Parts: sequence; structure tokens; C-alpha cells
Amino acid sequence: MKRFFTIFTAVIILALIGAGCQQTAVTSAKVYIQQGQYEKALEQCQLAVNTNSKDPAAWFIMGQTQGLLGNYREMNDAFTKSLNISALHAAEISQQRNKYYVDLFNIGASAIKNNEFEKAKENFTLCTEMVPEKSEAFTNLALVYSLMKEDSLAILTYKQAIEKDPSNLEVQSTLGIVYYRNKMYDEAIEVLQGVVDKSEPGSDLYNKAIQNIAYSYDLKDEKDKAIEIYTDVLKINPDNADTWFNLGRLYYMQAQNLEKDDPEKAGIFEKAIDAFLEVIRIAPDDFDSNLNAAQAYLETERWEEGIPYYEKAVDLNPLNQLAWNNLGVCYVRTGNMKKGQAAFDMAESINSGEVSEIKEEYGEPDEFYTLEREGFKYTSLKYYSKGIIFNFLNGKLDSKETFTPIK
Repeated sequence: MKRFFTIFTAVIILALIGAGCQQTAVTSAKVYIQQGQYEKALEQCQLAVNTNSKDPAAWFIMGQTQGLLGNYREMNDAFTKSLNISALHAAEISQQRNKYYVDLFNIGASAIKNNEFEKAKENFTLCTEMVPEKSEAFTNLALVYSLMKEDSLAILTYKQAIEKDPSNLEVQSTLGIVYYRNKMYDEAIEVLQGVVDKSEPGSDLYNKAIQNIAYSYDLKDEKDKAIEIYTDVLKINPDNADTWFNLGRLYYMQAQNLEKDDPEKAGIFEKAIDAFLEVIRIAPDDFDSNLNAAQAYLETERWEEGIPYYEKAVDLNPLNQLAWNNLGVCYVRTGNMKKGQAAFDMAESINSGEVSEIKEEYGEPDEFYTLEREGFKYTSLKYYSKGIIFNFLNGKLDSKETFTPIK
């Protein structure tokens, strides 16, 4: 019994001696921290954890020191080890982690603005490790992956953000767009449908989500479903030019795919015309809608009705050969041979090698000017910023003028 008592006493004494050495190292580390000598503080912290790796205070001071040195991942690891041993410093660790989370989050946000994506990725990754219950860092990290065109990682990280905050419909909408961009249309539809179901009808979020669902069905080649959804979108937002245009495009394609003698063909072209005219109501200078409306009139042999839209199209884009050619067709079909020939000449001149070479070298002109007089057709490609004008007579290059560029 005496021998047992002696051994037990010796063990207690050794343990107290060990604890005393550890406490001295932790105290020394605190003093060095107060003096701003963080490297020396780190040496004492290392001594403390080497002496007793089960001391939560030693690991807490180790984490604090690593944070002051800017070693945030090592800081976080040390805090985790302290908490795994005891909750003694839980409140202080939470405070420290949240402080550095804010700092690193702001650094990451600034890095995104400066297109420093690697730096942003590193900082937001640290945020997710430091305070994993917050969704914002996951959202921004996903954005960084998306900007870096690492969409597989973006998708994974957006999913993590949604797990942290299932109520954030903006993030779900963004995930749907990433799916859509990667041609994962079924996944996009599933996520975006959830946004539609939970968001306020008519809100920007609702409108964007339902429109992207329609796009997904459109690109899945489920045209009837896309038309159905585009139509629903327009009931909520009748001034959405893009939706009207896409609806018109689908009707136009449907009509083109029908046989010429199909009794439904003209009616579907009429729906396309109505949709394109809605775009023109909202945006009168939309070139594609003016051209497409004119094309639909041409397809249904309504030559006179198509003329004003072809005329608007060539006014908006004077170098569009198709518009000039089909304008010529409409003029001829309505008995105006002179205007028809002039339009055909214009189409031919645009298709000439000379115009193509000029555009290839100088780009699109600042102004494209045409004038008809006494049977002659004058055309000019004007490059004010380059100080040069190319003049054509009846589709052939006639002269070149140079002047001081106008900036």
C-alpha cells in the first residue's frame, strides 16, 4: 500500500510539473503578443502544445498568434483543435473567426472588382472554412468559379450555399442560369421551377426564372412547351421585347417547317408577325424584328405590307444584302420596277468584292449613304474616324476621298 501511494504521488507531481511548464509557455506567448513579437510568441505556443497537446488554452493562443501573423488556415486549424479538446475558449474563438471572416470577405470582394480571381478564390475559401455556417462566402466563391469558367466547381459551391440558406432564391436562380449555360437544361428547369413556385409572380426574380425555363425548353427543342411558357410570361410582362422576339422566332420556324399548302401555315406566320410587331412597338429601331416581320409578310406574299419594314431594316442596317434584295422583290411584285432594280443593285453592290474588301480592312462604316438621281445610283461608305470615304456609282467603286479624321 505504501509503495502504491508513493508511485501515485510521483505521478501527480510529474503532471503538475508538466502543467507548470506549459502554463509558463502560454504566459510567455501572451506577453510576446502584447509586445507585437508574434514570431517569438509562436515559438512559445509551439513549446506549449509540444509539452501538452491536450491543453485547449495552448491551442487557442496558437490560433490567435497565427491569425496575427496572417496564417489564417493555420489559425483556423489551431482553433478547431482547441474546441475539440474543450469549449473553454469557444466564445473567444467565435469572435476571432467572425472578425477575420469579415476582413477576408472584404478582401475577396475587392479582388473580384479588380479581376484578381485567384486572390478572391483563396479568401472566400478561407471564409467558408472559418465560418462554414454562413452562406454568403459560398455564394461569392461560386461566383468566382463561374468567372474563372470553372462551372463544375461553381455548381457544387452554389449547391453548398443553397444548403446553408435554402430561402435564398437569388442564388437558386443563378444556379439555374449556370446549368442553362452548360446545356444542362433538365437541371436548369428543375431549379428554376422551384424559384418560380416560391417567388412573387411578376417580380424580377419570377420573370427572369420563368423566362430562363422557356429558354431551356426552347433549346431542348421542346418548342410547343417553350411557346406555352413564353405566352405565360407575356401575360405578366407584356412589354418584354426579348420574350416577344423569341415567341415570334418560334412561330416563324414552325410556319417554315409546314408544307406550302398546309392550311395552318399562314395563320402561324400571322402569329409570328404579331409578335415581331410587338417588339417594334416596344423598340422601333430593333433591326432583327423589322427584318423578320418583313420576311413573314414576304412568306405570305403580302408584298406591300412588307415594304415599310424592309425599308426600316435597310435604314437601320444599310449593308444587309438580304434586306435590300427582298425589298427589291416586294417593289417589283407591287409594280415598282424602278425601285426594285435600284434595291437589287444595292444588294449586288454590297455583295461585291470591293465592298467586302473595304469592310474587311476598315470595319463597318460610320455612315452608309445612298442617293438616286437621273437613273444613277450613288453610294458612299463613310469612315469619319479614319478620314476616308469610298464612293460607288451603280455598285462599282468610283472614287476615294480623304480628309482629317473626325474624332
